[in-house]
Amino acid sequence: MHDYSWTVGGKALRIQEGYRLGQHEAAELDGMVFWNPATERIQFVAVAGRGPDRGRYFEGEYHILADSTVERVYDVFYRTLADTPGEQLGGARRRYREIYRWVTPDSVRASLDWWRAGRWQPFGPDSYTVVRVPAP
Repeated sequence: MHDYSWTVGGKALRIQEGYRLGQHEAAELDGMVFWNPATERIQFVAVAGRGPDRGRYFEGEYHILADSTVERVYDVFYRTLADTPGEQLGGARRRYREIYRWVTPDSVRASLDWWRAGRWQPFGPDSYTVVRVPAP
């Protein structure tokens, strides 16, 4: 599940990802999306990772592309090698890009890439769909 809810008087979105319905406290990722007047950009910060060998910090921004898709580009800083994808590549920092394309007014198709060997390459499954579930 992903949950997006307004916070700070409607000035930011709280994002929680990676939990089962009704179990917000078990979210794998917890962060915020907000307009930064200093940079004039939509920024994203989050933390993730449960357990003693996990821990990640996310920092990036959102862009609206010419075709109305939404792009989220961010760096992830990993605390341990055990929690770092492609650990054999070295380093504790990875750059990712998610592209969200509207399918219906209540769903988006998302893809995930990572910056590797000087270009964006697919990371994980080809794509996945996020569907809005009405609040109970």
